[in-house]
Amino acid sequence: MQKKVIYWLVLLIALSAVHAEEQPENYNEYQSLRLLFTLESGIQFVQTASNPKIEFFQADISFFPKDNSHLQVNSLNPQATPSAEIEQNKYVSFKWRNPAPADLEYKIIADVTTVNKLQLIKQKILFPIRNVDESLLEYTKPTTFIDITPEIEQKARAIIGGEDDLYVVVFNLAEWTKKNVEYNLSTLTAEVVQKSSWVLQNKKGVCDELTNLFISFLRSLGIPARFVSGMVYSNVDYKWGAHGWAEVYFPEVGWVPFDVTFGQYGWVDPSHIKLKESLDSGSPSAEYTWRASDVQVQMKELAVSAELKEKNGKQEPPVKITLQPAHNEVKFKSFVPLLVTIENTVESYISTSVTVRKAPGLTEKNVKEVLLKPGETKNVVWILEIPEGESTYLYTASLEAATSFGNSAISKIYYSDNFKFYDRDEAEQYLAKSVQREVKKPLEGVSMRCSADQEMYYANDTATISCILINARMQALNLEVCAQESCQQVAIDTQAEKRIAFTIQARNNGRIPVIAENEDAIVFTHVELATIPLPDIYMTDITPYVVDYKDNVLLKFNLNSDTEVHDVTIDFKFDRFQLDKFKGSREVTIEAPGRNLRNGLKFTVSFLDEKDKAYNLEKAVYLEVNNSPWYADLLDWFAEVFGVY
Repeated sequence: MQKKVIYWLVLLIALSAVHAEEQPENYNEYQSLRLLFTLESGIQFVQTASNPKIEFFQADISFFPKDNSHLQVNSLNPQATPSAEIEQNKYVSFKWRNPAPADLEYKIIADVTTVNKLQLIKQKILFPIRNVDESLLEYTKPTTFIDITPEIEQKARAIIGGEDDLYVVVFNLAEWTKKNVEYNLSTLTAEVVQKSSWVLQNKKGVCDELTNLFISFLRSLGIPARFVSGMVYSNVDYKWGAHGWAEVYFPEVGWVPFDVTFGQYGWVDPSHIKLKESLDSGSPSAEYTWRASDVQVQMKELAVSAELKEKNGKQEPPVKITLQPAHNEVKFKSFVPLLVTIENTVESYISTSVTVRKAPGLTEKNVKEVLLKPGETKNVVWILEIPEGESTYLYTASLEAATSFGNSAISKIYYSDNFKFYDRDEAEQYLAKSVQREVKKPLEGVSMRCSADQEMYYANDTATISCILINARMQALNLEVCAQESCQQVAIDTQAEKRIAFTIQARNNGRIPVIAENEDAIVFTHVELATIPLPDIYMTDITPYVVDYKDNVLLKFNLNSDTEVHDVTIDFKFDRFQLDKFKGSREVTIEAPGRNLRNGLKFTVSFLDEKDKAYNLEKAVYLEVNNSPWYADLLDWFAEVFGVY
């Protein structure tokens, strides 16, 4: 049996590596990409009388790559069949003189390098914009599809409230659009571009419509914005396709990209190929003129494609991410806040998506957008509803969250019938408090320094965090100061210092926030805790997650250990295997009867740690089993009592 597991392990790892290389989720983490862009189309002539004549035909193409701050054109090669006069300036123009009344074809091939470049906005720019340059006024006016109605302006003003920071205003409008307009490929939106006013009323559209409404919001508030047409890589079909996004003008900075569809606000990833900028999404990509008689002219659609040639260098992420559940050990059916902390490491405004990749019982969408001012740190909170399990087993679940820039953080949560129960009200209060903190201003004149009592802890050891709270203000303060769930009410005199100590559980490596706040303002710092994990073997990434009671199922999963263990035996009752020495992650495939998975994939694991201390743990991972018969509980009891599987 052991040979079979090892064989599958090698095969699956090889297949997984090939699949990941061929079909990446995105290219956000790369410094630059070299791409081959191709546009091709043509013209057909249909003879309508006996003496067809074409004096000339000209195609002016505006839809092609041009040098800009995010893209460099290495070469541009226009081609025509039959041969044509070709000129390149604002357009790539193809002109045929006296062609025969047969098909004309043209093609533009461009070798380009796209750059992953942040548009640095280092300080607050006031909103409303006081003076809009005359050359930008056209980008504040309505157009055919980017219309401005009283309803659009009213909604834009309601979204931004009293905000006076231009970057925050633009971010809030983009995020409202992304959250409230459904990306919808219905006939109405996929085949015909709809006006912004229609999109606001119907709350659906594709990338053009989302971008149009976003631009309408901006223009209704006097913020210059323009439509960008181009191509982008998508993990839906793992290739480049046509796409639209916006550019917003920031005084003394210039045009800044905002892609509402992708949630990239103030930057775009290097898979974006900018081809055209315009006042309106309905601006044509090709224009044709001709003089002819006795023929009917039919234009073929523009066909565009892009192919990756090189990906270059990994970009240092501009943000750091840490992840921590509010409680590491919880009872079945508990509600647990999952805290993700994002720190801006650059002296510029930056936004990022935060995506929860792994977590049990996530109660809302797994993606949230975060805007960070220069040097700012923010917390994002989700609530997990822990599944039910069998009372004698300890369940382990992996937690993982990632930013738009490719960096991620991981943690674990344990649940069993023996741990403390946490209800929904507690979790909701935690979440509400987190939301309230987002709108609080910095507590001016107050600072805090904190340190841990040890350089290193074993996981679940008790750590003492000592802090000095300094009040340089000319007034006394009453503050609540918290480290994890441990909180104290602290009164501190004017021009005074206060020493505080907290006793917390050292759970995982990471930065622990210590927060001091009152009703209106907040100040916080972080303490680095380094932990040595306790020996443990746990299972992650199990597939399939939904099985049928009557089937024999091939289960694939990762077996993990954070420390080196040896003499490992893993017993599934219906199958077992052994490992001599193990650390890290290993992919395993086993065959399991669906009837044995009703209460999760249960197993017993025994091993020795580095000091030859013995461990024997009962584990389980939750699975969903469908089509269980009415007598399944009786069979489970019989199997448990008599040991028959």
